[in-house]
Amino acid sequence: MAIMATHSEFERSIQETLSKIEDLKELANSRGLDVEADLKKLEAQLDELRTETFKSLSPMRSSRSRPWSGSRSHGTRSARTLPT
Repeated sequence: MAIMATHSEFERSIQETLSKIEDLKELANSRGLDVEADLKKLEAQLDELRTETFKSLSPMRSSRSRPWSGSRSHGTRSARTLPT
């Protein structure tokens, strides 16, 4: 369960939970286990972590931490940018 160095400190618990979910899915597939209940618990935990983590961030810090948000700091243009 390796954590990528590119994640901000506040995203660490989210990445750890995502890794646990992936590890559990791989284990279930390789051994034919039913882990649906455990997956649901981890996914609920992930939703709560995301909500708690991102609600306390400023909009600037939140958009910088997520390259998919269209932040210019990641070399992409926002879809909401108006033509000049």
